[in-house]
Amino acid sequence: MNRKNTARDLWGEGVPYSQVYLTKEIRILGSGVSREYYYITTDINPGSYDALLKNRDKIGDADIQVFLQEAEFDTGVDGYKWSLYFAQVDTVEESEVQEVLKAAVEKVIKLHKTVIKLLNIDEMDF
Repeated sequence: MNRKNTARDLWGEGVPYSQVYLTKEIRILGSGVSREYYYITTDINPGSYDALLKNRDKIGDADIQVFLQEAEFDTGVDGYKWSLYFAQVDTVEESEVQEVLKAAVEKVIKLHKTVIKLLNIDEMDF
């Protein structure tokens, strides 16, 4: 996106704010359950995406590079969707899903810390 970021673009009153979702999808065919899936996705604020993209060449972190490559703009949230996980329920243990969820949260925190540094946001502000 070619626009100037504002504090509102970070969604968090001047600091990065994003969301991580764990969704369990249950598909029903006829009168029964046919399949169940887990999805782990994120909504990332556009200000973070823009700051990271602008500084892409200075960032060596693999997770951030993957985010920049895979994230897609979602007009419904006016931010970026990043899909991190998909599995059929009967093929994974619940503990694995929870580990991936924790890792997803840590990746978003890493994105935020990088943006805070890039934009010189005073961490005392939040």
